[in-house]
Amino acid sequence: MARRKSSTPIMNWDSIPNDLFYQTDGGRFISKFPYEKNDCTVISLGVVLNIDYDSAHKILADLGRDLFEPFSVQVHLSEFAKSGTVLNNHIITNIPFPPKKGKERMYVAAFCALYKTGKYILNCPKHVLAVKDGIAYDTEWVPDDIVMNAYRFDKITVVGS
Repeated sequence: MARRKSSTPIMNWDSIPNDLFYQTDGGRFISKFPYEKNDCTVISLGVVLNIDYDSAHKILADLGRDLFEPFSVQVHLSEFAKSGTVLNNHIITNIPFPPKKGKERMYVAAFCALYKTGKYILNCPKHVLAVKDGIAYDTEWVPDDIVMNAYRFDKITVVGS
């Protein structure tokens, strides 16, 4: 999915350290779906849940994602956060970043710098990506993408059997 590079003069984007980013395809190349497209949701979910690409692909297929098609996972994540639904032993919390007149927006690079611990899926315009412990995991580094929502994934421990 093509993403734009903004010309926002707020930050010097060239001075952002590369150690905030790890380039990954989430294991797509060695999966059953090496030619998949529009799979940022699959990659992100695999990274935050620490599961392989095929397992993340199945979870999203069960939610209605079709092969090669974009998928609005944020609708499901928002609902899981509201209802307290547990996904693969993780509870999800929604952290919204709504636009406010006269206020600076949250950007991916700023999010990585501020949220140094935890696992998140960031919802940006027409894209999602994973952030683990302040490092963005994605196929390309777009530090000036606007973050609209962040979904925090906290692992829960199941007690008893």
